Amino acid sequence: MKQIFISFLVIVVVAGCGVSDPKRSNIAVDPATAVKINNSIPFTKGVPIAANIRNDCTLQKQLSEFIVAYAVGEGIGVLRANSVSKKSNGKVLHVEITNAVSGGNAFIGHRKYVTIKGALYNSGKKQAGFTAARVSSGGMFAGFKSSCSVLGRTVKALGSDISQWLKNPADGVHLGDHV
Repeated sequence: MKQIFISFLVIVVVAGCGVSDPKRSNIAVDPATAVKINNSIPFTKGVPIAANIRNDCTLQKQLSEFIVAYAVGEGIGVLRANSVSKKSNGKVLHVEITNAVSGGNAFIGHRKYVTIKGALYNSGKKQAGFTAARVSSGGMFAGFKSSCSVLGRTVKALGSDISQWLKNPADGVHLGDHV
């Protein structure tokens, strides 16, 4: 029995070592062909996002970072900048957080979601656009996670969704979950 357990443990460790982490993938990014995005993804103007989400969580920065990390894993060059305009030369990915809701808590269960919209522009001309949403109840050990941590799971999934979309940008699609 002990040998079976040790064999199982070795398989789990070896399999875990082979899992690809998108942040560890390195590709040379050519600024001339790279997709540019903002360092901080803005909230849509006029949308009432709860103050605790705006002030306590770092969703805007996290979403930008996850888009880059997952895009690199897909072989897509994405560069972050302090201020990127839709009218900039080259490819620009304009993304906005259209809603973020933090319902529930660690004791009664998390009910969180983030919705976004985005569009890919090429030298000021819109190429394709999308909407997306991700919902999370916190996953395993949710009772030990903060609200910002659970919301962070949603933007991580959205970063992956967007990187997949960037491989073949289709107009008018909805990515992720439906809210």
